[in-house]
Amino acid sequence: MRLADLRKDFDNLQGRLNQFKNQVLRLASFASLNRSRGKQGTPAGRTPRVGAGDNGMARNDREAYKDQRRRLLDAKGTVDESGESMGRSQQAIEETLERGAQTTQSLAEQREALLRARDTIHSTDDFLVKSAKTLRRMKRRIMTNKLIQVGIRIQRLRSQQLLNCCLSHRCRV
Repeated sequence: MRLADLRKDFDNLQGRLNQFKNQVLRLASFASLNRSRGKQGTPAGRTPRVGAGDNGMARNDREAYKDQRRRLLDAKGTVDESGESMGRSQQAIEETLERGAQTTQSLAEQREALLRARDTIHSTDDFLVKSAKTLRRMKRRIMTNKLIQVGIRIQRLRSQQLLNCCLSHRCRV
């Protein structure tokens, strides 16, 4: 789940929680109004209704009171559940943000390592190019030296042949 989705869900739950709180407050004020009416008893000059309870409430009033009380308790339960759900959502968001920060830190460290590796590869490549040039120069020098040595040997052989020829013919050079 993405962070934006969690944020959106959190905002939706926050709105629902506020609605439930308002509903609980309305029901609580309505219930307190009914309780205050029940404590006052019957209006002056009227007799209590038949079947009224100990507090002077009529059966219909008692049923409405019980219904309101049940709705108030249900709404309170819903508000409590929504609050717990929002707490869990907030904790999930905080954990996600912490993981995101750790991942960002890890990626930054890996990026630095990759940049150092790239620099090392570039410097190694430069050294390889220089080494290749040096090896080519050394190869040319070796070939030149070999040619010089071959030339010297040929010259020596000619000199020796000439000397042998002169010795065998007893000629003077």
